[in-house]
Amino acid sequence: MAEKSVEEEMSSGRPVSKSLKKETVVFLALTLGLTFLLNLIMWINYDSIVESIELISLATRVQMVIPAFSAIILNLFIFKTKTYPRKSKILFYYFLVLAALFALIFALWLVNPIDLASIASMEIASMENLGPILVMSILNLAILLLTLGWIVLAVIWNLKSDSRKELGVAKLSFGKPSYYLLFSLFFFSYFLLSTILNWGFNLGSSPSETTDLGSLLFGLATIVFGPILRFPQLFGEEYGCRIFLQDRLAQQFGRIKGVLLVGLVWGLWHAPLIAFGANYPGYPVLGILLFTIFAIEISIPLGLAVFKSKSVWLAAYLHGVINFAANVLAVYFYSPSDPVYSFGIGIYGLLVLGAITIAFFRSKEWKDSD
Repeated sequence: MAEKSVEEEMSSGRPVSKSLKKETVVFLALTLGLTFLLNLIMWINYDSIVESIELISLATRVQMVIPAFSAIILNLFIFKTKTYPRKSKILFYYFLVLAALFALIFALWLVNPIDLASIASMEIASMENLGPILVMSILNLAILLLTLGWIVLAVIWNLKSDSRKELGVAKLSFGKPSYYLLFSLFFFSYFLLSTILNWGFNLGSSPSETTDLGSLLFGLATIVFGPILRFPQLFGEEYGCRIFLQDRLAQQFGRIKGVLLVGLVWGLWHAPLIAFGANYPGYPVLGILLFTIFAIEISIPLGLAVFKSKSVWLAAYLHGVINFAANVLAVYFYSPSDPVYSFGIGIYGLLVLGAITIAFFRSKEWKDSD
């Protein structure tokens, strides 16, 4: 008899097994352990990192892939779930290679930082710099090519019905296109409304230069297509949190409580980055609290999107839309002066978002496993 997958066991209505609880605890321990190890390295090298946008970006990229890295390693090598078809495993292995390359580039850069400004201005001090520059260039090119290959492979397999069913076992099928449109419009509308409210209440400033039509179209294209090239990082967070963890917490506590707990874990998982100054610069403690609330609130529509579509790609794409929409609207239209006392991810915005996301609980999807 074929071994049932975790998802099949959870949908069968059986009592939660001890192994399911064990998987949840081990995943959290591994994910948080690796994350805080990375953050410890960042704190030890604090002076180097805060002075280098590149290092901060590379460290963030590594942190984003940790949840899926943990989930995939546990499923394939520790818990040894044998129900994943070959195509799903290939996509998983692709991701593990990308995650390893992200970590390698961060480690190499930390050991031997490269001044991109001097490279851009052709002010390379000596031939000694050419080796690290060449290595970094090759690794980044490898990441780009692997990412494109990974995405193309996923698209090709999702176009074939038999392959799509295989991928669906691991929630690697794409789901209905309409979900991408509807949920994306929701998140874009929220940040557009926040931008308008920030402008209306004079809580920030407009860009010094007037935004022309070309810049506007570029910004909108960035929101639509930007998430695709960031899929490795976005997949990293979403497969770990919205697939592996959400499935298990929903079975143990019901879908509503499970999704809220995912949001809580997801928010606190970001705490070290927030303390470093991400999203709420100047507010390390209050920023952690506000971002955790924000993570809980957006976990409601994100969780619902996954329940409806059974697709990690939808969650990853929506995550990207959230990030790009917030940044594009701030850069091209109106940026709040204070990240805390503003709409969007500030206090005022969280009040609005909380009131809006309650409406998502009306969906019948929440009742299926409660």
